[in-house]
Amino acid sequence: MFLIQSIKKPFNNFFSFFYKKLDNSQGLGSFTGVFMPSILQMIGLILFMRLGWITGHIGIVKMLIIISMCSAILFLTSLSMTAIVTNMKVGGGGAYYIISRSLGVQFGSAIGILLCMAQTTSIALSISGFSVALQMLLPNIPLLALKACTLVGLVVISYISTNLALKAQLLIFIVLILSGISIFLGKGSFVPENLSGAEAIGGLGFWAAFSLFFPATSGIESGMSMSGDLKNPSKSLPIGTITAVIVAYLLYTATAIFLNNAVSSSLLKNNTMIIYHVSRFGFLVILGVWGATLSSALGSVLGAPRTLQAVAKDGILPKFLSKGYGITNQPRIATIFIACLALLLILQTNINQLLPILTMICLMSYCLINFVAFFESLIQNPSWRPAYKTHWFFSLLGSGACFISMLMINAGATLIVISLVVVLYLLSIRRKIQGNWDDIRYSMLSYVIRGAATKLTSLEKNAKSWRPNILALVKPDLSQENLIYFAHAVNMAKGFLTYGSIFSEKEKQYSLINEVKQTFKEYFKTRDISCFVHINPYDHKYKGMLSIVKNYGLGPIRTNTIIVKQPTVMQGIEEFCEFIHEAYHLKKNVVILKDSENSSVFYKPGKDKSNPKKIYLWWRGQYEGNFEFSLSLAYLLQSSRIWVNSKITIQTIVKSEEARSRALEFFPEYNKILRLSNLSFNPLVDTDEDFYSNVVKYSSDSNITFLGLRIPNENETSEEYARYYRDVVIKTDKIDNIAYVLAGEKMDFSKIFQ
Repeated sequence: MFLIQSIKKPFNNFFSFFYKKLDNSQGLGSFTGVFMPSILQMIGLILFMRLGWITGHIGIVKMLIIISMCSAILFLTSLSMTAIVTNMKVGGGGAYYIISRSLGVQFGSAIGILLCMAQTTSIALSISGFSVALQMLLPNIPLLALKACTLVGLVVISYISTNLALKAQLLIFIVLILSGISIFLGKGSFVPENLSGAEAIGGLGFWAAFSLFFPATSGIESGMSMSGDLKNPSKSLPIGTITAVIVAYLLYTATAIFLNNAVSSSLLKNNTMIIYHVSRFGFLVILGVWGATLSSALGSVLGAPRTLQAVAKDGILPKFLSKGYGITNQPRIATIFIACLALLLILQTNINQLLPILTMICLMSYCLINFVAFFESLIQNPSWRPAYKTHWFFSLLGSGACFISMLMINAGATLIVISLVVVLYLLSIRRKIQGNWDDIRYSMLSYVIRGAATKLTSLEKNAKSWRPNILALVKPDLSQENLIYFAHAVNMAKGFLTYGSIFSEKEKQYSLINEVKQTFKEYFKTRDISCFVHINPYDHKYKGMLSIVKNYGLGPIRTNTIIVKQPTVMQGIEEFCEFIHEAYHLKKNVVILKDSENSSVFYKPGKDKSNPKKIYLWWRGQYEGNFEFSLSLAYLLQSSRIWVNSKITIQTIVKSEEARSRALEFFPEYNKILRLSNLSFNPLVDTDEDFYSNVVKYSSDSNITFLGLRIPNENETSEEYARYYRDVVIKTDKIDNIAYVLAGEKMDFSKIFQ
């Protein structure tokens, strides 16, 4: 016992002294918190067991190119990360924290969960590698027992104290330094003459070699995941990460050149442990292999729980996983959870199958970090003021290089990872997870919209690209549900949908107006209606409506279709018709909805194919554009979820059976041009051609009827047009749901169907 204490005391004193000298402060510094975890992840089995083997197969020139390419990707990512972390206060979670605080919690949650998976699997892989090497000395002990004991030992070290784990990493780091010195003190003459092996393979290509080597240069996420334990993350992360990248690049380059000069290519090809025979002290290389695998495992044991803790803290995973202990907020519950998952992988999973996906996840996170820095540098928000600036081109280059590398390494794994990100992203949206922080999504979308809107000013509108930009005018109490759902069904994310309302100027307290806006937003959010809201304070109803029509919009993105409710009483119809008159002369399409209050057809989805909803269009052929515009609206309705499987019937009046026969013969050719499903044509014979009596008679079973209105004459007053409109409303009063249509937009709507 005395002997143990006599050895233990100076051991602890040495590391405590060394540790304090490196980080004499509360919290970890650049060396122990970032550089050491990162470099220990980079210096692993590939250095000791695969570097010479790959070099022997592809030659030193290609090997140096691969090392440079991989290191360049890591260096560009480090520059991007440097810009990001010197512009924001970085919390726990590393890459997850950076991505979620920039691209939003939905995207961050997907990456955070994948990073936890990657780091957990990395623990299992590293422990498996160490256990296989250890079993060479202890062949009587079962491999699974060695794996389990190793995992328990590493978890105990990290569970007791982060500082203790980092001291253990420091010991491993020293062993790796000594093994590196042993390698460069060696020479080719140390290799036994009778050494042989059976590791050579034929035709190892460039990208295959790249895929084998790339994991050696991944590892900066280990340092990033310790961000919550750092005293000054904005300083330590860039310094520690970039230094680790440079040191790893120099080490791999120097080792590859040394092995190429010291050993023949045939020996390099035939023995994966050639570095053991070349080195001055072979046992140090064996210790280096053990240290490399243990350091990688320990780095992931430290990093994975902290990533998991950060993800859980944001409400993406159960809250109990976010609990921390002590001054340093150690994630002990998360550590146990990760250990259980790693044990499950060790005991029951063929881990080698997960290697390509692990690489993809690292590259995906690097790709997104570069993308965040690229977009921030490009759009130049006032909040983007990094202490270390990186030009957007380098960040874009890093993001593109990561994605191309993913495809080149394994296109299938790339597809799997992207699919996982999309699925997790959609699940987080479905769960309606919200982050309580600011991100750059608003500015990203604003930048894209600004560029697109500016480009639109130089383009002419045409029928081929026509979309409905709808302004639906509703009451402030949102009682007109049929109108709301009708506008939503016509739009269905095909254009811009805005619900506008007139708010009495007598009640123009700003707090009350904001309260109405908030009520609108909550109403549409609960009904999953994507739209804009515009409240206009105005005492006069129709003048206020006309004010919205005149002024609402952004640059070339203006409202082209107005949807309003038919007044329930004819008193004051002249003012309403004046509004229609003005809207038409402002080149707006006008749709006036008269609905049955008891009808559920507008918001109840029509899924019954045996009894589809019926849409009737009346074709009179008098006013150019009205019918084609009505047909466009009918098609948009038919394409919506609410009116799915609905049947469109075109109805018209002819004088004779002969005319009816000719019309029926013409329709199949016309239908080929239209290319609409569930479309039929019904010409009705009436020698008197009494249009409105036939409309009423043959629209009784329709769910909605589209009927074109007469275009206001050039010198016609609103009073004169009101007399016409009142007459139409009276004649069609018996139809439950009818949409009166007036195409005011100067657009050849017939070209939509050509």
